[in-house]
Amino acid sequence: MAAHHTVLNGADVPAGELDSPSSTVPWLGIRPQTDVLVGRQDDLRHMCAAVKSSRLLVLTGSGGVGKTRLALASAAQLQRMYRDGVAVVELGSLLPERDREREALTAVTEAVKTRMSCSPAWQTTEFRMLLVIDNAEHVLKAVTEVSQRLLHEHPGLDIIVTSRRPLALMSATSWEVAPLPEASPGVWTQGFMLRV
Repeated sequence: MAAHHTVLNGADVPAGELDSPSSTVPWLGIRPQTDVLVGRQDDLRHMCAAVKSSRLLVLTGSGGVGKTRLALASAAQLQRMYRDGVAVVELGSLLPERDREREALTAVTEAVKTRMSCSPAWQTTEFRMLLVIDNAEHVLKAVTEVSQRLLHEHPGLDIIVTSRRPLALMSATSWEVAPLPEASPGVWTQGFMLRV
């Protein structure tokens, strides 16, 4: 099945409508960095709007472009929408699925299940969670199958996936994270000051 690429060209979400990270909602897994995302504000607004309208959002782009950081920052902004919190599953340490698809599917299933089952409500009909699956490109078939199954089994689950390649699911909305343009001296100064 061919991947479905949706162009996200809707209006930006006003800054005031973006939720702030909450300490009262569970966060399972690696947390986002606390410094400001310089140059990614438009991406962040578009992503938050996309997650509110699509249950499966896939961030694509070259390695090191900032997909993981953007996904975690978006999850932090949207955290209060999810009563059972945010779960982050990092797949970078898994072996590639080439010639071992069954083993890859088992590994991805176990990684996701282990993280999500930390929520006491994960098998209830009221389950409401945002799942972030990071570094999926080398186990893409397994992640596609697991995502499809999870969305069917858990109506209250939304998923963000980061991958160098899109998922082959018509229901997925894809967002390509482009490299930041070459910064002017003023932007570099701003980024440095925000990190001091």
